[in-house]
Amino acid sequence: INVMEEAGTHNWVIGDYRRLLQSLNNGLSNALKFSARGQRIALRVGCRSLAEGSVLLRIQVIDEGVGLSPEELAELGKNEAFTQVGLGKAQGNGGSGLELGIVRELLRMHHNSTLEISSNGHGRGTTFAINAYCKSATGVPPTDLQGSAAA
Repeated sequence: INVMEEAGTHNWVIGDYRRLLQSLNNGLSNALKFSARGQRIALRVGCRSLAEGSVLLRIQVIDEGVGLSPEELAELGKNEAFTQVGLGKAQGNGGSGLELGIVRELLRMHHNSTLEISSNGHGRGTTFAINAYCKSATGVPPTDLQGSAAA
């Protein structure tokens, strides 16, 4: 897994660490599950300042795996429970299809943050992007953040 940090990314933001990590873990798990040995997976992290004291933390998991058709993306976009598409459905991987709905709800409860899933089609990989609205902690020493929800 290649980790890329975009230029200008804040070192510290304040958000719900546990929920953001759960969401990220879902994206990484799917990338690993649907990418063959030797296919690359990248983790890209960027941060953009918004209104004073607020930032948009963008976390992307980009894989070279099986990819999704436009129809499969539309199906996943309906945000219905127990939805599985493509290989996830065909291979019977034991998933319930609840994960993306749960991730979307966790992010919605995190200051109306969002999840984007995109793909250029079968065999062309998938991008799982978390857009998390957080507070900027720029200039706050890490020791001051212990015990708080710092990401």
